[in-house]
Amino acid sequence: MDKESDRIAKGFMALGVQKDDKIAIWATNVPEWFLTLFASAKIGAVLVTVNTNYKVFEAEYLLSQSDTRVLVMIDGFKGNSYVDTIYTLVPELKDSKDGSVNSKRLPFLKNVVFA
Repeated sequence: MDKESDRIAKGFMALGVQKDDKIAIWATNVPEWFLTLFASAKIGAVLVTVNTNYKVFEAEYLLSQSDTRVLVMIDGFKGNSYVDTIYTLVPELKDSKDGSVNSKRLPFLKNVVFA
Protein backbone atom coordinates (compact mmCIF):
# COMPACT_ATOMS: atom_id res chain seq x y z
CA MET A 1 0.00 0.00 0.00
CA ASP A 2 2.84 2.35 0.85
CA LYS A 3 4.66 1.78 -2.44
CA GLU A 4 1.48 2.05 -4.50
CA SER A 5 0.40 5.26 -2.77
CA ASP A 6 3.92 6.65 -3.40
CA ARG A 7 3.50 5.85 -7.10
CA ILE A 8 0.10 7.55 -7.20
CA ALA A 9 1.43 10.57 -5.29
CA LYS A 10 4.16 10.93 -7.91
CA GLY A 11 1.48 10.72 -10.60
CA PHE A 12 -0.49 13.51 -8.93
CA MET A 13 2.66 15.63 -8.73
CA ALA A 14 3.30 14.98 -12.43
CA LEU A 15 -0.21 16.40 -13.03
CA GLY A 16 0.87 19.55 -11.21
CA VAL A 17 -0.78 18.87 -7.86
CA GLN A 18 0.91 20.75 -5.04
CA LYS A 19 0.48 21.14 -1.29
CA ASP A 20 -3.03 22.37 -0.39
CA ASP A 21 -4.46 21.59 -3.85
CA LYS A 22 -7.75 19.71 -3.78
CA ILE A 23 -8.11 16.14 -5.07
CA ALA A 24 -11.69 14.85 -5.17
CA ILE A 25 -12.57 11.16 -4.98
CA TRP A 26 -15.93 10.01 -6.34
CA ALA A 27 -16.03 6.33 -5.55
CA THR A 28 -17.42 3.72 -3.25
CA ASN A 29 -15.32 1.74 -0.79
CA VAL A 30 -12.76 0.50 -3.34
CA PRO A 31 -8.96 0.22 -2.97
CA GLU A 32 -8.47 3.29 -5.16
CA TRP A 33 -10.32 5.37 -2.57
CA PHE A 34 -7.77 4.54 0.13
CA LEU A 35 -4.82 4.85 -2.24
CA THR A 36 -6.03 8.31 -3.26
CA LEU A 37 -6.38 9.27 0.40
CA PHE A 38 -2.84 8.20 1.29
CA ALA A 39 -1.30 9.61 -1.90
CA SER A 40 -2.90 13.01 -1.40
CA ALA A 41 -1.79 13.09 2.23
CA LYS A 42 1.79 12.31 1.23
CA ILE A 43 1.96 15.43 -0.95
CA GLY A 44 -0.06 17.63 1.38
CA ALA A 45 -3.08 17.83 -0.90
CA VAL A 46 -6.59 18.03 0.53
CA LEU A 47 -8.93 15.11 -0.17
CA VAL A 48 -12.48 16.13 -1.10
CA THR A 49 -15.00 13.31 -0.88
CA VAL A 50 -17.90 13.29 -3.33
CA ASN A 51 -21.16 11.75 -2.15
CA THR A 52 -21.88 8.63 -4.23
CA ASN A 53 -25.51 9.74 -4.67
CA TYR A 54 -24.74 13.18 -6.11
CA LYS A 55 -26.43 14.26 -9.32
CA VAL A 56 -25.16 16.87 -11.79
CA PHE A 57 -26.01 20.05 -9.86
CA GLU A 58 -24.66 18.71 -6.56
CA ALA A 59 -21.41 17.49 -8.10
CA GLU A 60 -20.95 20.80 -9.89
CA TYR A 61 -21.49 22.75 -6.69
CA LEU A 62 -19.05 20.63 -4.68
CA LEU A 63 -16.32 20.60 -7.35
CA SER A 64 -16.56 24.34 -7.99
CA GLN A 65 -16.82 25.41 -4.34
CA SER A 66 -13.91 23.21 -3.31
CA ASP A 67 -11.68 24.38 -6.18
CA THR A 68 -10.95 20.75 -7.01
CA ARG A 69 -7.92 20.37 -9.29
CA VAL A 70 -8.05 16.59 -9.89
CA LEU A 71 -11.06 14.28 -9.79
CA VAL A 72 -10.53 10.55 -9.29
CA MET A 73 -13.66 8.55 -10.03
CA ILE A 74 -15.17 5.15 -10.74
CA ASP A 75 -17.77 4.57 -13.46
CA GLY A 76 -20.75 4.84 -11.13
CA PHE A 77 -22.82 3.12 -8.47
CA LYS A 78 -26.40 1.89 -8.15
CA GLY A 79 -27.57 3.26 -11.49
CA ASN A 80 -25.88 6.63 -10.98
CA SER A 81 -23.39 7.05 -13.83
CA TYR A 82 -20.59 9.32 -12.64
CA VAL A 83 -19.15 9.25 -16.15
CA ASP A 84 -22.35 10.66 -17.65
CA THR A 85 -22.48 13.28 -14.92
CA ILE A 86 -18.91 14.45 -15.46
CA TYR A 87 -19.41 14.47 -19.25
CA THR A 88 -22.41 16.75 -18.69
CA LEU A 89 -20.32 19.09 -16.55
CA VAL A 90 -17.15 18.88 -18.64
CA PRO A 91 -18.03 17.85 -22.21
CA GLU A 92 -14.44 18.64 -23.28
CA LEU A 93 -13.37 15.51 -21.40
CA LYS A 94 -14.84 13.28 -24.12
CA ASP A 95 -12.15 14.49 -26.53
CA SER A 96 -9.30 14.35 -24.01
CA LYS A 97 -6.97 11.40 -24.43
CA ASP A 98 -5.11 11.89 -21.15
CA GLY A 99 -7.88 13.19 -18.87
CA SER A 100 -6.70 16.78 -18.92
CA VAL A 101 -9.40 19.42 -19.20
CA ASN A 102 -9.77 23.16 -19.51
CA SER A 103 -13.32 23.79 -18.41
CA LYS A 104 -15.12 27.11 -18.23
CA ARG A 105 -17.76 25.56 -15.99
CA LEU A 106 -15.20 24.14 -13.53
CA PRO A 107 -12.14 26.36 -14.03
CA PHE A 108 -9.98 24.81 -11.31
CA LEU A 109 -10.49 21.24 -12.55
CA LYS A 110 -7.47 20.27 -14.64
CA ASN A 111 -7.55 16.45 -14.70
CA VAL A 112 -10.02 13.60 -14.39
CA VAL A 113 -8.63 10.15 -13.56
CA PHE A 114 -10.78 7.07 -14.00
CA ALA A 115 -10.01 4.51 -11.29
